[in-house]
Amino acid sequence: MLLFLYLQGILQICFAFYINLNFHCKIKFMKTFFKTVFVLFALFVAACSSVKQNSETVFCSEENCADSSHIKSSVLFAIAMPDESKYIEKEYGLKKLSKNISSNGKISCITTGVGKNCVNSSLKNTALHGNVLVINVGYCGSNVISKGEMCKVNKVAKIETPNAISKISDFGGVPCFSSDKFVEETDIKEPCVFDMELFYFHKKFPNLISYKIVSDNLSHSEYEGFKNFNANDSWKRFFKTIAPALQNKN
Repeated sequence: MLLFLYLQGILQICFAFYINLNFHCKIKFMKTFFKTVFVLFALFVAACSSVKQNSETVFCSEENCADSSHIKSSVLFAIAMPDESKYIEKEYGLKKLSKNISSNGKISCITTGVGKNCVNSSLKNTALHGNVLVINVGYCGSNVISKGEMCKVNKVAKIETPNAISKISDFGGVPCFSSDKFVEETDIKEPCVFDMELFYFHKKFPNLISYKIVSDNLSHSEYEGFKNFNANDSWKRFFKTIAPALQNKN
């Protein structure tokens, strides 16, 4: 709204200046005016395109992939984004060991980056020592499950091959379909969730357990609003739910 008023004011000033010019000056003025408008419009379109591309590839670049590591703690959280791992680090008092790995000795967290390439690259040389409980948790979209709900995942598949599904848990939960891009529409009718990493986490850690926090109903703007302003209660429910499993590892 402010931008509109600003542009309106500029146009009024230009018009007032224009009507006082002679004919030849008016021609020159109009040529300059339209060239300027065209350049500004082109810059605006380019800026919008850049913002959209960045929003779709957040934390996907190779330099954001985690360093390889040997995990010696009894619990490992396998997380995609810093916006998720910050809750883990705060709850359990984890200290940074490197850019993408944190630990308190008993509990560690690795933040891989978003999507297939980052997960596979980050975990390629990651080794576990002993009987490690691997937990994946993070934001997801859903077709029908309400925003803010926390779901246990019972099976996972790539969205391109939804029938080639792998079981994660025998005790309730919903299926998760992993995609290479943000899911904004689906023909799947059963309650389910969508992410970009779980399928690849599960390939590396077949015995992991996974919980997802529904951030949106297939809307990127809903996702951004949820993770920035509405996520705290959902994370509290997750920590309460996972507490017994962690106590069994102590």
